[in-house]
Amino acid sequence: MITLIKELWEFGKSPYEVEYTNYNFKEKVKLLFKVLLLDFGLVLILSPLLIYLYENVITETVSPIDFLNIKDSILWGVLILPVIEELIFRLPLVYKHNFIAIFLNKITKGKFRNFWIRFYKYIFYTSVILFGLLHFLNLEDYRVIAILLIPILTISQLFGGFLLGFLRIKIGLIWSIIAHSSFNLTLFLIAFIFFHNIDLVNISNDKIEMFKITNLEFKEKDYYYFDKLEYNDTLFFIIAHNYNLETILDTLDIDNSKLDTKAKVNLEFRSKKGLTRDELIDILVKESILEK
Repeated sequence: MITLIKELWEFGKSPYEVEYTNYNFKEKVKLLFKVLLLDFGLVLILSPLLIYLYENVITETVSPIDFLNIKDSILWGVLILPVIEELIFRLPLVYKHNFIAIFLNKITKGKFRNFWIRFYKYIFYTSVILFGLLHFLNLEDYRVIAILLIPILTISQLFGGFLLGFLRIKIGLIWSIIAHSSFNLTLFLIAFIFFHNIDLVNISNDKIEMFKITNLEFKEKDYYYFDKLEYNDTLFFIIAHNYNLETILDTLDIDNSKLDTKAKVNLEFRSKKGLTRDELIDILVKESILEK
């Protein structure tokens, strides 16, 4: 691993285009595994900071797969999008596969090839930066503070783009695709096993027959549903499927500015005696859904 880190350091100082290194299959798999470990290591180190920023600074995030069910999310996130992104950002890093560069070289009578060689490191890092900026668009928060935080918010994608570019040049495009898909698949599995369908609130007592808020990392059904029963400012029934918790509270005329989580949830509440909004807020504060 130390040898790889040193090699990445030297490569990072001045990226260069080389013909595929003569690694055998076993060596390619070993390199792939080490690169993935480095990528996940950085994500693990940065997670506390990024979680804090996403929950307390960034107002809204959206992903192209947020509106898909589990099966389609994996199809797009693990198979389709990684292939598309690698074809866009990593395929052109090798001159003989960059059809635009070849065309420019022809119309400049060979001069562009010299430009390519001389300024290759800038071409490489342009690809890395564009890859990071693509993921910044998922934030849908274009305030000055969010823009200033781009280097931090996209550091995982920037580092990942650098590593994928390194793999693409060293052992080929198919391996950068495998690495990209493997990284996304691992994140999906972690989200599904540890965070999906987990109860944030689960209460049943003399006054409340059921109050359950379940976190959803993936959309479970292909529809959104919300309904409530309210009389004299007392809530007796609330049901919401595939709804953002912020939206639910906003619909209930409850201040969501102190919301501690921006999760997408299923919510079920039933009470024959009913709850006032203040009582509901007290429960949400006690369950650490709202801050005091």
